[in-house]
Amino acid sequence: MLFRRQAVDHQRRAGLGRIVLRHGRAAQLGVLAVTLIVAGLLAAFFCLGFARSQTLQGVLTPTQGMVAISSPQAGVVVAIRAAEGQGVAAGRVLFVLSAEHRDDRQRPTARAASVLAERERLAVEAMQQIRTQGRMQQQALAQSMAGMQARLTHLDGELAVLRRRQQLTEAIEQRYRTAMARGLVSQQFVDEKMAESMDQRARTLALERDRMALAEALAQAREDLRQLQPRQREQLLAADAALQQARRERIEQAAAAQWEVRAPCAG
Repeated sequence: MLFRRQAVDHQRRAGLGRIVLRHGRAAQLGVLAVTLIVAGLLAAFFCLGFARSQTLQGVLTPTQGMVAISSPQAGVVVAIRAAEGQGVAAGRVLFVLSAEHRDDRQRPTARAASVLAERERLAVEAMQQIRTQGRMQQQALAQSMAGMQARLTHLDGELAVLRRRQQLTEAIEQRYRTAMARGLVSQQFVDEKMAESMDQRARTLALERDRMALAEALAQAREDLRQLQPRQREQLLAADAALQQARRERIEQAAAAQWEVRAPCAG
């Protein structure tokens, strides 16, 4: 800067120190404002960065005035339970949707429902058939046992008669042997009585074998009848399990094929 010559000369002569120029308050405020502006720009540059244009994936959900409602899965709207502008309470059904897609076996839901209904019908028929067959088997076994018991009673009567005849024949044979020993009868008569006795004995043994076989068959029939009810009970339990499984799958399939969309809050 340029100074007046007098001031320079005065400084050289007087030795009062260096000369300080005075600035006005307006100049000081201007310098301060410029400094603050520069500092703010630097801070914004390092802290805020640059604005960029970017595409974001998602759904904008309003926070006030409106409520976003969405379905848990894709489907077809089959019923609308609320009109636009109508007041609804929280939890009220707004829409009913149906899915005509495919089930876990890649079958249309309508066809899957018919398949499950057919399985349920077959399970019911199987239970009815098991009960019918069980009754028929019980009746057949009961009739067979009654017949075998009657036959066994008849054989017991015949055996009693044959045993009595055998005793009489053996007694007569013994008397003929005694008479032959005394010389009263010949050997021929003794042989005839012995043949009759052996024939009675053979008939008795054959009838006893028949009775034994019949008694074994009757015991087996009783055992079959005793085991029939537990076996039928097991078959009914298996058929009932298949029926319950078919009903459960049908209910689950119906629930998955149609669902409701409810209001999350009143509005």
